[in-house]
Amino acid sequence: MSEEWLTVLGVAHRYLLGETTVRDRIRRGELPAFRLRGGGKSAPIRIKAEDAEALFERVTAPADAGSLDGKEVPSNGHDHPPTAQRRASRNLRR
Repeated sequence: MSEEWLTVLGVAHRYLLGETTVRDRIRRGELPAFRLRGGGKSAPIRIKAEDAEALFERVTAPADAGSLDGKEVPSNGHDHPPTAQRRASRNLRR
């Protein structure tokens, strides 16, 4: 069975982290990683999936992630519902 390798962005997406957080953990020696050949400091970084799994707890959404105390939450999880509704109605008027 082959090992799974991830990029910094891949780890960030999988564990809902920022790329800076992943790079900081690599820099501190908490997350083993290596650079591919050719490119010096700009060469792509690869991380073993099992090493990332050992460091970061996988984040999973609860079954009822679409609601919070009975109130509908937008799918992106960032906008406050009234703000999302205002934006949607504004876009319809354009």
